[in-house]
Amino acid sequence: MCPERWNPNKPMPWREIKAHWEAAWDLNKAILLEKSPPNIARAFAIEENFSPVYFIAMIRNPYALCEGFRRRRGHGVEAAAQKWIAFAEYQRQNIAGLKKVIHFTYEEFTGQTAQIKARILRFMPQLRDIDTTETFRVHSIAGNSERKIENLNARKIGQLTGADIARINVVLKEHENLMKFFGYELI
Repeated sequence: MCPERWNPNKPMPWREIKAHWEAAWDLNKAILLEKSPPNIARAFAIEENFSPVYFIAMIRNPYALCEGFRRRRGHGVEAAAQKWIAFAEYQRQNIAGLKKVIHFTYEEFTGQTAQIKARILRFMPQLRDIDTTETFRVHSIAGNSERKIENLNARKIGQLTGADIARINVVLKEHENLMKFFGYELI
Protein backbone atom coordinates (compact mmCIF):
# COMPACT_ATOMS: atom_id res chain seq x y z
CA MET A 1 0.00 0.00 0.00
CA CYS A 2 3.08 2.21 0.16
CA PRO A 3 3.93 4.80 -0.97
CA GLU A 4 0.99 7.15 -0.49
CA ARG A 5 -0.51 4.92 2.15
CA TRP A 6 -2.77 7.77 3.36
CA ASN A 7 -4.03 8.63 -0.13
CA PRO A 8 -7.67 7.44 -0.21
CA ASN A 9 -7.79 7.89 -3.99
CA LYS A 10 -4.83 5.62 -4.73
CA PRO A 11 -6.12 2.55 -6.62
CA MET A 12 -5.51 -0.57 -4.59
CA PRO A 13 -4.94 -4.07 -6.01
CA TRP A 14 -7.39 -5.69 -3.60
CA ARG A 15 -6.88 -9.26 -4.88
CA GLU A 16 -3.14 -8.98 -4.26
CA ILE A 17 -3.68 -7.32 -0.89
CA LYS A 18 -6.13 -10.03 0.14
CA ALA A 19 -3.64 -12.74 -0.88
CA HIS A 20 -0.89 -11.00 1.09
CA TRP A 21 -3.07 -10.64 4.20
CA GLU A 22 -4.26 -14.24 3.95
CA ALA A 23 -0.64 -15.39 3.79
CA ALA A 24 0.09 -13.47 7.00
CA TRP A 25 -3.07 -14.48 8.87
CA ASP A 26 -3.72 -17.81 10.56
CA LEU A 27 -6.77 -18.77 8.51
CA ASN A 28 -7.72 -21.38 11.12
CA LYS A 29 -8.67 -18.55 13.46
CA ALA A 30 -12.29 -17.38 13.63
CA ILE A 31 -11.26 -13.71 13.67
CA LEU A 32 -8.76 -12.17 11.25
CA LEU A 33 -7.52 -8.69 12.16
CA GLU A 34 -6.13 -5.89 10.02
CA LYS A 35 -5.28 -2.79 12.05
CA SER A 36 -3.13 -0.55 9.88
CA PRO A 37 -4.13 3.04 10.72
CA PRO A 38 -4.06 4.24 7.07
CA ASN A 39 -6.93 1.87 6.32
CA ILE A 40 -9.34 4.29 8.00
CA ALA A 41 -8.96 6.18 4.70
CA ARG A 42 -10.16 3.16 2.69
CA ALA A 43 -12.63 1.44 5.00
CA PHE A 44 -15.41 1.52 2.39
CA ALA A 45 -13.18 -0.24 -0.16
CA ILE A 46 -12.30 -2.85 2.45
CA GLU A 47 -15.99 -3.32 3.12
CA GLU A 48 -16.55 -3.91 -0.61
CA ASN A 49 -13.68 -6.40 -0.94
CA PHE A 50 -13.95 -8.50 2.23
CA SER A 51 -16.84 -10.37 3.78
CA PRO A 52 -17.87 -10.55 6.48
CA VAL A 53 -16.19 -7.41 7.78
CA TYR A 54 -16.61 -5.50 11.04
CA PHE A 55 -15.03 -2.19 11.97
CA ILE A 56 -13.99 -0.86 15.35
CA ALA A 57 -13.45 2.89 14.96
CA MET A 58 -11.51 4.67 17.68
CA ILE A 59 -10.07 8.16 18.00
CA ARG A 60 -7.92 9.93 20.57
CA ASN A 61 -7.80 13.41 22.06
CA PRO A 62 -6.26 15.72 19.45
CA TYR A 63 -3.78 17.31 21.87
CA ALA A 64 -2.42 13.92 22.94
CA LEU A 65 -2.08 12.91 19.28
CA CYS A 66 -0.26 16.15 18.47
CA GLU A 67 2.27 15.56 21.25
CA GLY A 68 2.96 12.04 20.02
CA PHE A 69 3.34 13.08 16.38
CA ARG A 70 5.75 15.83 17.35
CA ARG A 71 7.81 13.58 19.63
CA ARG A 72 7.91 10.44 17.47
CA ARG A 73 7.67 11.79 13.94
CA GLY A 74 9.14 15.28 14.23
CA HIS A 75 5.95 17.00 12.99
CA GLY A 76 5.17 20.53 14.06
CA VAL A 77 2.09 20.73 16.26
CA GLU A 78 0.12 22.54 13.54
CA ALA A 79 0.81 19.76 11.03
CA ALA A 80 -0.09 17.19 13.68
CA ALA A 81 -3.39 18.99 14.34
CA GLN A 82 -4.12 18.87 10.61
CA LYS A 83 -3.44 15.12 10.70
CA TRP A 84 -5.91 14.70 13.59
CA ILE A 85 -8.54 16.58 11.57
CA ALA A 86 -8.00 14.28 8.58
CA PHE A 87 -8.14 11.16 10.78
CA ALA A 88 -11.26 12.43 12.58
CA GLU A 89 -13.01 13.18 9.30
CA TYR A 90 -12.25 9.69 7.99
CA GLN A 91 -13.62 8.20 11.19
CA ARG A 92 -16.74 10.37 11.13
CA GLN A 93 -17.44 9.23 7.56
CA ASN A 94 -16.76 5.61 8.54
CA ILE A 95 -19.11 5.80 11.53
CA ALA A 96 -21.83 7.36 9.40
CA GLY A 97 -21.56 5.05 6.41
CA LEU A 98 -20.09 1.62 7.17
CA LYS A 99 -22.58 -1.23 7.55
CA LYS A 100 -21.04 -2.87 10.64
CA VAL A 101 -19.17 -0.40 12.81
CA ILE A 102 -18.80 0.36 16.50
CA HIS A 103 -16.99 3.43 17.74
CA PHE A 104 -15.63 4.91 20.93
CA THR A 105 -12.79 7.15 22.01
CA TYR A 106 -9.44 6.18 23.47
CA GLU A 107 -10.55 7.95 26.64
CA GLU A 108 -13.72 5.84 26.88
CA PHE A 109 -11.72 2.68 26.25
CA THR A 110 -9.10 3.46 28.88
CA GLY A 111 -11.54 4.91 31.42
CA GLN A 112 -14.52 2.58 31.02
CA THR A 113 -12.78 -0.55 29.81
CA ALA A 114 -15.36 -3.03 31.14
CA GLN A 115 -18.25 -1.12 29.57
CA ILE A 116 -16.46 -0.79 26.23
CA LYS A 117 -15.61 -4.49 26.31
CA ALA A 118 -19.30 -5.28 26.88
CA ARG A 119 -20.24 -3.05 23.91
CA ILE A 120 -17.66 -4.78 21.71
CA LEU A 121 -18.97 -8.20 22.71
CA ARG A 122 -22.55 -7.20 21.90
CA PHE A 123 -21.30 -5.93 18.53
CA MET A 124 -19.14 -8.95 17.81
CA PRO A 125 -19.77 -11.91 20.15
CA GLN A 126 -17.02 -13.91 18.42
CA LEU A 127 -14.53 -11.88 20.50
CA ARG A 128 -15.71 -13.59 23.69
CA ASP A 129 -12.12 -14.43 24.69
CA ILE A 130 -10.99 -10.80 24.69
CA ASP A 131 -9.06 -10.07 27.89
CA THR A 132 -8.84 -6.42 28.90
CA THR A 133 -7.07 -7.18 32.19
CA GLU A 134 -3.93 -8.61 30.62
CA THR A 135 -0.61 -6.76 30.78
CA PHE A 136 1.27 -6.21 27.55
CA ARG A 137 4.56 -4.79 26.33
CA VAL A 138 4.28 -1.21 25.11
CA HIS A 139 6.44 1.64 23.91
CA SER A 140 4.97 4.98 24.93
CA ILE A 141 5.79 8.36 26.37
CA ALA A 142 6.63 6.45 29.58
CA GLY A 143 9.20 4.31 27.74
CA ASN A 144 9.19 0.55 27.18
CA SER A 145 7.29 -1.33 29.86
CA GLU A 146 4.75 -3.97 30.72
CA ARG A 147 1.40 -2.48 31.69
CA LYS A 148 -2.35 -2.79 31.62
CA ILE A 149 -4.68 -0.55 29.63
CA GLU A 150 -3.99 2.98 30.85
CA ASN A 151 -4.86 6.52 29.74
CA LEU A 152 -1.63 8.41 29.06
CA ASN A 153 -3.27 11.61 27.83
CA ALA A 154 -2.49 13.74 30.90
CA ARG A 155 1.19 12.84 30.61
CA LYS A 156 1.23 13.53 26.89
CA ILE A 157 -0.72 16.79 27.05
CA GLY A 158 1.50 17.87 29.96
CA GLN A 159 4.45 17.79 27.53
CA LEU A 160 2.84 20.55 25.44
CA THR A 161 3.66 24.17 26.19
CA GLY A 162 1.09 26.94 26.31
CA ALA A 163 2.42 28.10 22.93
CA ASP A 164 2.00 24.58 21.53
CA ILE A 165 -1.62 24.48 22.69
CA ALA A 166 -2.27 27.94 21.22
CA ARG A 167 -0.88 26.81 17.84
CA ILE A 168 -2.92 23.61 17.93
CA ASN A 169 -6.03 25.63 18.80
CA VAL A 170 -5.59 27.85 15.74
CA VAL A 171 -5.98 24.72 13.60
CA LEU A 172 -8.67 22.98 15.66
CA LYS A 173 -10.84 26.09 16.14
CA GLU A 174 -11.90 25.86 12.50
CA HIS A 175 -13.13 22.30 13.14
CA GLU A 176 -14.94 22.60 16.46
CA ASN A 177 -17.96 20.70 15.10
CA LEU A 178 -15.72 17.75 14.28
CA MET A 179 -14.24 17.90 17.76
CA LYS A 180 -17.70 18.06 19.33
CA PHE A 181 -18.81 15.05 17.27
CA PHE A 182 -16.21 13.01 19.19
CA GLY A 183 -16.78 14.80 22.51
CA TYR A 184 -13.67 16.98 22.54
CA GLU A 185 -13.31 20.67 23.37
CA LEU A 186 -10.55 23.21 22.86
CA ILE A 187 -8.16 23.54 25.79
